[in-house]
Amino acid sequence: VLLLHSYNHLPDLDVVLARLVAALRPGGTLLVADDVAFGLVRSAEQAARAETGPGELEHHRNHDAGQAVASFDALPVRVIGRRDVDSSSSNQWALRLQREAPRP
Repeated sequence: VLLLHSYNHLPDLDVVLARLVAALRPGGTLLVADDVAFGLVRSAEQAARAETGPGELEHHRNHDAGQAVASFDALPVRVIGRRDVDSSSSNQWALRLQREAPRP
């Protein structure tokens, strides 16, 4: 399953992630890639001001890879690949998760 530049746009993240993971067979993979909106351009103050303004939110959250990993904590997947945002890369992050086999 591929979730490309959609993660931060999902209004009901927990429901969608649970459905995506449920669709995977044991050993199947989920690739999630998104960005930290203006993560390398805006200061913390600018980001806070922009995200609390009166405009409609396109992003429902501004998670980075670490925060995204935490959103899968209760689901039967493990991280098998991770690319974080840092000053030597871009504002794009990615996770590769694998569905675990059901426990007997």
